[in-house]
Amino acid sequence: MSKLGACVDSTLTWIGNNKLSSFLIVLCFGFIVSTWTLAAVNSNLNKEIDDLNRRIDSLTSTTAASQAPSQSPSTTTETPQETTTTDDEVTGKQIRRRRYA
Repeated sequence: MSKLGACVDSTLTWIGNNKLSSFLIVLCFGFIVSTWTLAAVNSNLNKEIDDLNRRIDSLTSTTAASQAPSQSPSTTTETPQETTTTDDEVTGKQIRRRRYA
């Protein structure tokens, strides 16, 4: 038997004698790899959410600036009837919405 065959044989013998230890070692390795994978995916999703929020903020600020009232502010005023606060499903941040009469 070659030296490599003897090494493989002794390794398989050790695994056979220590099945519980072998199982726990493989299980821990799987947990580590899955944790790294989930962390990477979560990081990428957070970056994408931040990018989309920046795009939404830039779009809302440009539309608000383009829709500036041409009248003087003292001529018409709107008072909010009701303010509701909800949680955004994607970001988890609270959003306030006002209803006008």
